[in-house]
Amino acid sequence: MTRKKDVNPNQLSIVSETVPGSLAIQGEIKGTLSRMLRKSDLSRYQVAAQVSELVGYEVSKSMLDNYTAESHDDVRVPADVIVAAGIVCRDSSAMVLLCGAAGGEFVSGDELEYVALAKIQKDILKLQTKERELKARLIG
Repeated sequence: MTRKKDVNPNQLSIVSETVPGSLAIQGEIKGTLSRMLRKSDLSRYQVAAQVSELVGYEVSKSMLDNYTAESHDDVRVPADVIVAAGIVCRDSSAMVLLCGAAGGEFVSGDELEYVALAKIQKDILKLQTKERELKARLIG
């Protein structure tokens, strides 16, 4: 007998909410990556070198050019390159795009501490409820 998993209402439910073609965002990814590279103080050569270090394989300036070229719609940007480029360029816009496409939000910096605090407060409420239930059973 298999047990049905408890569903956390705070988790993304992308399976039940997707529409065919709704994740065809490669053009947006290319455009976002292009803007990130343009806004960066680093050259594409420097970005390529640092991205290569982060992903563990060579990513050349030419590859970055192909990833961002609208004319190369057959060239897809690997997820690890998207993340690494965001780190190197200090720009989270690609992550915001990806999280938004999945129905979520990208949270970083100080916001993470607020999320952690909210989780702790929720856990405290659960524990207080459990404590009251146990006391009620023990006392009678």
